[in-house]
Order: sequence, then C-alpha cells, then structure tokens
Amino acid sequence: MKMTDFDVLVAGLEDALAYAKGQPNPETRETAVEVDRTFVAAARLEAGLTQQEFAPAAGASLGTVRKGERGERNPSGAARMLAPILARPGAGSRGGGAGGGDAEAGRWEGG
Repeated sequence: MKMTDFDVLVAGLEDALAYAKGQPNPETRETAVEVDRTFVAAARLEAGLTQQEFAPAAGASLGTVRKGERGERNPSGAARMLAPILARPGAGSRGGGAGGGDAEAGRWEGG
C-alpha cells in the first residue's frame, strides 16, 4: 500500500523523535556540512546573488552576511541549517526560491 503524504510526515516525525532520544533508525542518513565563511560566500556566489540580495533570502541582515564572509561571525542554529539549503541549485536564484523576511533565520555567533 502506498503511503500518503500524511503517513510520510508522521514517519519522519517518529524518526526525528527517536533520533532525539538517542535511538536513531539505522536507515536514517545523517549529513554534516561544514559551514564557515568560505561556505557562506560560496553559497551566495553559486546562487548568483550579491550580498544585498542574499541577506533577505537568508533571513539575515546585510551586516550579518558581510561579517559572516569576513569570518567575524559563524552561523548557528537555523542559520547553519539554512546555508546548505540555499546552496542547492536554484534555491537562491534571482527568479525566486529562497524565502526572505525581516527576521533573522537563526543566530550568528561572534562579533
């Protein structure tokens, strides 16, 4: 029987809860991405965006993006998760993709 979207969502949430309790599903894949100033700049350039265009797409201020690329701040929390997503082809393209917003997408440590 084919799973419905709801069933897939519930299964994903059950996997997340098990992982949080230290009981990950052996079939679950974990991917670690090193996010540093070179990654932030590379993600922005890959998307073909200026710092001014990238900031709202990342949910960060222009100053935060500039400091991140200079190595004065490092993304953490939701911002660390958002950078790899924005680096995906087409995610931050000028034609749309990554959502904007005035609120910070997460915290940036440092500076």
